[in-house]
Amino acid sequence: MSYMSSNRSLLPVVLLLASIGVSACSQERNRAVPPPIEKPTRDYLEVLERVRAQKSTSEHLQAIRDAIERFQLELGRTPNDLTELVELGFLETLPTPPENRVYRFDPRTGTIRLIRKGTELLGPPRR
Repeated sequence: MSYMSSNRSLLPVVLLLASIGVSACSQERNRAVPPPIEKPTRDYLEVLERVRAQKSTSEHLQAIRDAIERFQLELGRTPNDLTELVELGFLETLPTPPENRVYRFDPRTGTIRLIRKGTELLGPPRR
């Protein structure tokens, strides 16, 4: 058997294997790429907005806590109330709390929390 005749008998096998490989690759490529999202869903946007609001609230609380700490270090006492932080220049303005929330500040301990509006008159703050 000559070299040319053995190559011709393998040619159909090689072509078959090549076509299987190309077909498998194109199927794999179709599975690997998810379809594009045309527009975000409402749930996604609501969650995104909630996360942004929580981050903003955390940053506001941390800014107030930092101002209280600086006040204590410089003046050797806790502020009488949160407006004193603004009056003495430790904060530019008091950040607005989220909707239906208020800041609860305990001047004895210097702690601040966010509580639900309407519950601020229910007793002393938790420690």
